[in-house]
Amino acid sequence: MRALVVTNMYPLPEDPSFGSFVAEQVASLREAGVEVDVHFIKGYRSRLAYLHAARELRQRRAEHDLFHAHHAYAAAAALVAGCRPLLLTLHDNPMVTSPLYRLFAQAVARRADRFVAVTPAAARALGAVDYVSIPMGTDLALFYPRDKSEARRELGLAADKKYVLFAADPARRSKRYDLACEAVAIARRDDPSVELLNFFPAPREKVPLYFAAADVLVVTADVELGPLTVKEAVASARPVVSRRVGDVDFLEACPACLAVGDSATELAEGIGRAFTIEEVDPSPAAPYGLEAVARRLRELYEEVVAEQGSA
Repeated sequence: MRALVVTNMYPLPEDPSFGSFVAEQVASLREAGVEVDVHFIKGYRSRLAYLHAARELRQRRAEHDLFHAHHAYAAAAALVAGCRPLLLTLHDNPMVTSPLYRLFAQAVARRADRFVAVTPAAARALGAVDYVSIPMGTDLALFYPRDKSEARRELGLAADKKYVLFAADPARRSKRYDLACEAVAIARRDDPSVELLNFFPAPREKVPLYFAAADVLVVTADVELGPLTVKEAVASARPVVSRRVGDVDFLEACPACLAVGDSATELAEGIGRAFTIEEVDPSPAAPYGLEAVARRLRELYEEVVAEQGSA
């Protein structure tokens, strides 16, 4: 089977984190035996890129058995090009924040052969659109329980601090770095050893060390569909304190994940409680491993291609 992933998010030399989760899924699918090509639409440069992509995709249709689009705009270009069968995965927060984009995404999802919802929150965002629930995968070969002291030594961090990890780009306003700073400042009143930790920018291979070095992950974003960082923290045996956004279903199923209110005070209280958690079971992250997710996607690909062949 030969699949073409159509995406407007893929790692760039200047920004290796841009669409890194798509690249990881592509690599895991190849490991699972699927022949995967990638068509990267550089829509961040110009919306005209989608028009050019539709023409280019039309020329590539016969080369592939299935098309998997990441983002509604990428899927729209594939639909215009007549790419079938087409799967659509959506990751973007505008499904929640932008009514106009949500209507567009709903229309595209209904025309796709399958809408793949990465979290229950993603499914809820599109309302009555039929979906298949398959998460984005977490690289359990990178994120696993490690020795905290060794990770801190390697990163040059203090051994006697209580680090609260903010695993997002502070420049992205929706991630609310300001709220994380405020919450940590409140927590520090009771314990001066509390300190906020951030790794942006950092090479991908260094990121798991920050999770290992931290005492707790904090999620302060205004909107999330289901951040991979939460699964990465749990896989690293670290507790999570999060606002009640996105994939709350996972938070509530994980004893080491504390879903709290929106205020800095509530977040600070959650951080204080998280420090008292002596041991974190990483097993809730296991079903979200890259290999497990790739197997589920391959099964879905085979099912959709078989349907197309019998139509």
